[in-house]
Amino acid sequence: MRLHAKVLLVVIPLSVIPLLLLGWLAYEQLRSTGVERSSDQMTTLMDQLAQNFHVRTEVAEANVKLFADASLMRSYALTEDEEARYALMLPSLLKLFASYLRAYPDYYEIRFLLPDGFEDVRATLTPIPNATVEEGDTFFFKALSRSEDETLSRVFTNPDNGEIALQAARPLYLIDIANDDPLGTGPRLRGYLVITMKLDSIAEQIAENHIGKRGHILVTDKKGKILFHHDPSQVGETLPATLMKTAWNTSTEKQPHRASYQGEPALLASQALHKNLLLMGVLPASELLEESWRLGKTVAWIILGTVTL
Repeated sequence: MRLHAKVLLVVIPLSVIPLLLLGWLAYEQLRSTGVERSSDQMTTLMDQLAQNFHVRTEVAEANVKLFADASLMRSYALTEDEEARYALMLPSLLKLFASYLRAYPDYYEIRFLLPDGFEDVRATLTPIPNATVEEGDTFFFKALSRSEDETLSRVFTNPDNGEIALQAARPLYLIDIANDDPLGTGPRLRGYLVITMKLDSIAEQIAENHIGKRGHILVTDKKGKILFHHDPSQVGETLPATLMKTAWNTSTEKQPHRASYQGEPALLASQALHKNLLLMGVLPASELLEESWRLGKTVAWIILGTVTL
């Protein structure tokens, strides 16, 4: 064998092997960076949506407290004479409620419930069917009557219009100074003020924002029923119990993890949005593999070109 050939047999492996190793390291670094970028995009979108929802919920709870403390609302709740209550005070109270609804377009219903759950006053700006007048046996009213908090809120499917909405309620504990002994009698429950708010902005935010090309965000209840999804056909579908258990167990973690979503490997993140409400981010693993394959081909062509030159 000629000396030139022997030199090539030694030099070429010494040149190519480091390039291959360098190419592999570059590929792994780029792939890891791509996964991190997708994970960061997912957590950022979820944090933005969660912040939007929490702000709206806090504002609704603050407003229901403010509305309940209005002097006309308190006077109406304390008035036991039916003629004075319904003939004289009710029209003014309905006008007050209507002014609140005009000031806050996301609110579309305000109600005053009696201590037994009967709907005593209801105001809406547009005609909406009223499916439930007696709230006494509903799960929400039972939870409301047991609650010791100043306010109570929940996300639910409104039976009046079939839409997902947020309800915020406040009990009214008042003393009737005209008839009760303020020293010997404590405040008594006079009723509950309840406002209903649409969540169209949350639905729009979920529909408009995507993770990568096919990744998305969705919201489910505790049982896994999808409430908000960028694909309307998915709303109302129920996710598997095993997936929901994993999602709830990892809802306090910031980093996405690998899981199976609708029979396909995916990168999944979750966080509790509200009581019995879960926010989830999903990115199909196939999209990550496609990006990795593109990176691999790019690195391979770079190595091949370097070796050829």
